[in-house]
Order: sequence, then structure tokens, then C-alpha cells
Amino acid sequence: MSLVALNLKGKSPLQIIQDCLNFKTGVLNNPTVFATPNPTMVAFGTLITTAQNKLTTADTAAKAVSAAITDRDNAIAALLGGASTLGAYVQETTQGDPVKIALANMAVKGTGTPAGQLGQVQNLTTSAGDVTGSLDHMWEPLAGRATYELHTCTGDPSVEANWKFAASCRSSRKTIKGQVSGTRVYSRVRAVAPQEENNGDWSQITSKIVP
Repeated sequence: MSLVALNLKGKSPLQIIQDCLNFKTGVLNNPTVFATPNPTMVAFGTLITTAQNKLTTADTAAKAVSAAITDRDNAIAALLGGASTLGAYVQETTQGDPVKIALANMAVKGTGTPAGQLGQVQNLTTSAGDVTGSLDHMWEPLAGRATYELHTCTGDPSVEANWKFAASCRSSRKTIKGQVSGTRVYSRVRAVAPQEENNGDWSQITSKIVP
């Protein structure tokens, strides 16, 4: 006796909906075999329609979030440019006098980082990998730093408990495979020190839908 295999595990929401539409068509086209389907095809059709509507709503929301994140990143980039210009002004105006620099609530290079403390990873980017279900991550390497820790999140990135360890690596790039296509994944990376208290700060968060 053969067993039914739905083969839905690991598929994207769109693929699941399409397969369920195919199931419904097959049952409806063969009433002599499937005389009293459970659930009824009316009820099953309602489940499919509901899933389609929710998927459309989620996709629309995801696009809005993606646009908002892009706008945020552009605004932060512009702000960083303004801060850099302001820093240059303070440097020129104070002629490097540390007392006067402190009046602007700015630090002096070489005095702001404790010994052994690692810096923050900069310019993390996330892009679609070469294979389905994979994402490529790249960032600027820190001088003298050999180990990095990458975390990912598929829920609300503002909730720390949603973040999960994804991988550690010695290079400034890492591909994460085996993710569910269509899922929005948030990513962050940091440099890891021998002593945890010296770990670097997390990078900025990136967002990408798994291909």
C-alpha cells in the first residue's frame, strides 16, 4: 500500500498555495473516486482563498518595510556625511585642541576605545545567493580581526530573543544556505574577541527576502 506524500515541507507560501490548488483540481475532476472529500472542496477552497489574500497582504507589507528600510539607510548615510563634514569643521576650528574638541562632545582619535575592545563592523550588505534558499553576506574587514559572528532573524528585529546564531567565519563574507524561499531575513554581524566583554558592537541590520 502506497502512502500519500504532500511534499509541502520547505516550500514557499506561493508554492504551497499552487500545490493546494492542484490538489483541489484533482479531487474535483475525479468525483467517482473522491465522492465525499474531507474537508469539503468548498471549505478547502476557502482555506486557499484566505491564504492567497494573506500572502498578498504580507507581500505588500514586506515591500513597504523594504522601502522604509531603504529610506532609513539613505537617511543615515546622509546623516553620516553631515557628521563627517561637521567633524572636519570642528577639527579646523579647534586646530586639534582636545579641550576645544570636547566642547563639541566629540572624541579624540586614539583615546576612545579601551585596550582589547574590538570595533563595530561596517557596511554589511546582504544579497541573493547563487542557489535557491541562500543569502550572501559581505562587510568591511576589521584590521587584525580574524573571527566574526553572524546572526539572523525572521521575526521582529527589535526583539533580541528573535535573533539566532547563523554562523561564524574568519573572512569578511559568508553565505547562509537552507533558508525558506520568500522569507524576509534580517542579518547582523560583529567581531568576536577572546573575552566576551571585548566583542565589537553589532553592525547595522540588513534585510533581504530569500530567493
